[in-house]
Amino acid sequence: MRKHYSWTRDKNNLCRLGDGAFVVPQKREGKQSISFLAPVSGRSYSTLEGKKRNLEVSREIEPLYKELFNADLYKAASQKLRSKPGNMTPGVDGKTLDGISNEWVEGVIQKMKDRTFQFKPSTRVYILKANGKTRPLGIPTPLDKIVQQAIRIILESEFEPLFLDSSHGFRPNRSTTTAIYEVRKWNGVTWIIEGDIKGFFDNIDHHKLAELLKRRIQDKNLIDLYWKLVKAGYVNDGQYKNSFLGVPQGGVLSPLLSNIYLHEFDLFMQELMAKYSSEKGKRISRPNPIYIKLKKQITKMETGTLTPGQKSELMLLKHRFMRTSSVIRDSLTGTRIYYNRYADDWVIGVSSTLDFAKKIKQEVKDFLTKDLLLTLSEEKTKITHLETTKVQYLGFYIYRKSRKYTESLVSYVKSTGKLRRATNSSVMIEAPIDKIIDKLVEQKFAVRTTGKQVKPRGMTKFYFLPSEDIILRYNAVISGILNYYSSVENRNQLSYVMWVLKFSAVFTLARKLSLSPRQVFKKFGKAITVKFEAGKTSKSITLLYPNTLARNRTFDLGIEYRPFQSKSDVATQHS
Repeated sequence: MRKHYSWTRDKNNLCRLGDGAFVVPQKREGKQSISFLAPVSGRSYSTLEGKKRNLEVSREIEPLYKELFNADLYKAASQKLRSKPGNMTPGVDGKTLDGISNEWVEGVIQKMKDRTFQFKPSTRVYILKANGKTRPLGIPTPLDKIVQQAIRIILESEFEPLFLDSSHGFRPNRSTTTAIYEVRKWNGVTWIIEGDIKGFFDNIDHHKLAELLKRRIQDKNLIDLYWKLVKAGYVNDGQYKNSFLGVPQGGVLSPLLSNIYLHEFDLFMQELMAKYSSEKGKRISRPNPIYIKLKKQITKMETGTLTPGQKSELMLLKHRFMRTSSVIRDSLTGTRIYYNRYADDWVIGVSSTLDFAKKIKQEVKDFLTKDLLLTLSEEKTKITHLETTKVQYLGFYIYRKSRKYTESLVSYVKSTGKLRRATNSSVMIEAPIDKIIDKLVEQKFAVRTTGKQVKPRGMTKFYFLPSEDIILRYNAVISGILNYYSSVENRNQLSYVMWVLKFSAVFTLARKLSLSPRQVFKKFGKAITVKFEAGKTSKSITLLYPNTLARNRTFDLGIEYRPFQSKSDVATQHS
C-alpha cells in the first residue's frame, strides 16, 4: 500500500521533515527513498500551517526499515541529541553520547541488516511531583537514544502530517504557547472539562499501539523493531523488570508514540465537535428580548425633553439595563464544543448547559476506556464553570470575566458618540502569580513568612560563582518567566515576582561579597551592573529588570525558549 506524505520543496531540492531535518528525495527501485542531512531550527508556528501543508506538493514516500542502514541518519540523530545537556547522562552501560564513533555506527547498521539489534533496558528513576508523589521516568542508554532518534525521524515523516491542529505537545514548531493561543480564541465558553488520564505513559497498550502503527507502516521490520523497544524492560534499583504496558516516559521515541496513540482521541473529539456543534449559521445564543426592550425605552426617552421625574426614571432604566444580559441561551439556541491537547493534558470547552457538559464527559470516558484501554481519573477530571472558577492549564489560568465585573466596564464608541458595555464572552489568560511564588519558594529564591507573604533570600548554591555568573543565572530565570507570560492579562502583577528575584540576587551578592544589601546597590548601582574582564576585553552584565510590564495581547509563536531580547532590557553590555 502506497503512502502519501506532504512536504515542502526548496530551490536545493530539499524537503523538510517534522523535526526540522532536511531530506533529499531519491528514486530507488521505482519508490521514493529518503536521505538524511543535519536538522536545522524550525519555523514559526501558524494556525494555518496544517491546512497549508495539505495543499502543498504531495509525494509518495513509504517509511522503510532499510533507511536505518544510512550512516548520515545516525549522525543527524546524534547532533540533535547533543544539543540537550541532559542527554549526556550515562546509561546502565556506563556509556555516554561521546562513545559514538564511525565504528559504532557501522556496528549498529550491521546489526540492523542482520536483524540482531537489541535495545538495552532503560534506567528507572523517580521524580518528585508537587503533590508529594513521584513520577517514574525511564532513561534509555545514550547510544540507544541515538537509535530511537533515528527511528523517530523516519516515523515522524509519516505521522506528523496526519496530526490535527488541536494537538500541540512534542511536535515541531508547537509549544504550550501555541496551545494557549488557540484556547484564548475560544468564545462564549461556559464550562471547561479538565482532562486527566491515570498514568497515561505507563498504561499505553502495546498491542493497541502496534495496531495504530500498522495502519500507516507496512514494513514488518520496523514493527518488529518497535516490539524490541517496548519489550526491552527497565532496571529499578539494580533489578531487571519486564514491561508489559506503557512507553518509558523520558525516552526519545516515547513522545511521538504517545501522540500516535492519542491521535485517535483527537479524531474522536473532531467527530464529537462535528456531531454536537450547531450547524453553520446557528447562534449559540440569541438576543435577550428584555435587553432590547430596555434599550428602546432608553433611546426614546433620551431623544425628548425630560421632567425631573422622568430623569430619575431614566437613571433607573439605565441601571437596570447595565445589569441585564444582552443575550440568552435556551431551547432555540445551539451548542458548541472546543478541544485542545498538549501531550496527555487536555481541556474541552462547552458552550451549553451543565447537563450537556456531563454528557460530553461521559462519552469521552467511554471512548478512552473501550477504544484506547485508558482510565479517566474521576477525581481530577472536573467540570468547571468558567465565570466563577479559574482553570489551570499548562501553567496558565483560564477564566471568563463575570457579568458583574463587566457591568462597570464601558468604552466610548467614536462612530456613535455613545458608551458601550464590555463583553464577557472571551476567554481570558492569566499568569498564576501564587503558583509562581510557590515555585520560587520551593527553589529557595524566597522563604515564606506569615500567611501568603514571602521574603527574598540569597541562593546558597550560587555563592561560589563569580558575580557575573550569578547575574547570568538570575537573568535566565527572569527572562524565562517574562517570555512565557508575555501575553497574559495580568502581566503587571509579575512586578511582585520581579521584585522577589531582584532582591534575591542582591542578597546573594551581599552574602558572597560580605556586604550589606545597601552596599551592594552602592557598589553595582541601582540597576545592578557587574563589570568583569574576559581575556583582554572589559565587559559588563546588568540584572534583567523590565521597564514596563504592560499587557501585550500579541502572542509570540516562535521558538518557545528563545532569549529575552527587549532593547530596553539588555542583559549584557560591552563597554
